[in-house]
Amino acid sequence: VNTIYFNPIFDAGSNHSYDTQDYTRIDPYFGTQKDWDNLVKHADALGIRIVLDGVFNHLSSDSPIFDRYHHYPTVGACESTSSPYRDWFEFTPDPDGECAGPDGPGTMTYAGWFGFDSIPVIDKTNPEVQAYFLTDDDSITRRWLDDGASGWRLDVSGDASFPGGYWETFRDVVDETDPDA
Repeated sequence: VNTIYFNPIFDAGSNHSYDTQDYTRIDPYFGTQKDWDNLVKHADALGIRIVLDGVFNHLSSDSPIFDRYHHYPTVGACESTSSPYRDWFEFTPDPDGECAGPDGPGTMTYAGWFGFDSIPVIDKTNPEVQAYFLTDDDSITRRWLDDGASGWRLDVSGDASFPGGYWETFRDVVDETDPDA
């Protein structure tokens, strides 16, 4: 064995974990940050590389960034039109919607990946989204490479909603962070 590939291991609301709630935390069902650090240490000692599944297309409707169910102290995109994350998602008017809109609570709905309302689609053209996942000094891409991941497998990377240059930027960030990734 020279590589371990993990499906999403980030904090999520389901057992499949493609509905990420927090990209900065290991899902408690899989362990803790300390467990991750220990795995990395032992894998490195054995020459084993760790590849993570990057799901940068959507996240959980039950996340601090979206917060459809009002579970978090942050103001999520679904909760308020003034949320700092509001323009990370596509909202449309709907009198029976789940999210707040200009006409008040429950007046907007959102695009879910393949229609699943549990995983709202992220607007990858948004520079703040790109900073979060790719370009910030503490972006998700950099963070996990710095924490010992050896590479990424990217979920639905061929989806047409990723703008031109997105994956080239990702590759540049990976090379800059760890040329061996």
